[in-house]
Amino acid sequence: MIKLESEYAFEEAQTIEKEKEKILLQNKEIKEKLNSEIEKNKCLEFALDTYKKGKDYISNATDTNNSSNYPSIPTSYLTNISSRKAIKAFQKLGFEKDRHNGDHFILKKIETHTITVPIPHPRQELNPLTLKNILIQTNTSLEDFLDNL
Repeated sequence: MIKLESEYAFEEAQTIEKEKEKILLQNKEIKEKLNSEIEKNKCLEFALDTYKKGKDYISNATDTNNSSNYPSIPTSYLTNISSRKAIKAFQKLGFEKDRHNGDHFILKKIETHTITVPIPHPRQELNPLTLKNILIQTNTSLEDFLDNL
């Protein structure tokens, strides 16, 4: 009877150890997901700040009739550019593919500060206004972008 109790205790200890390992693995996965979500949140906050700055830039440019240091970007130069070409051009300008989220690629530039740029799936042609907004957000001149296409 003592032997049966010790075998039962040993089996219970093994079961508890397996449950402990399973919980530790789940805990690790949850922490990784949390860190990923925190990083995504930081990227979104930065993108929002960048968007607001770009929006301020656009409103200032229209208020001052383009008397700012940055010339306006005519969308006629930004037609028929695929996402794949745009991604390659941004990579030549120092951006790196960070990840993709659904049909969007996230590019980052880390030289001076991190900039997150969502670019639609590579098989699609970019809307000229979308590309114009991306150029404003990234502080990229039209000439630099077109030279790297």
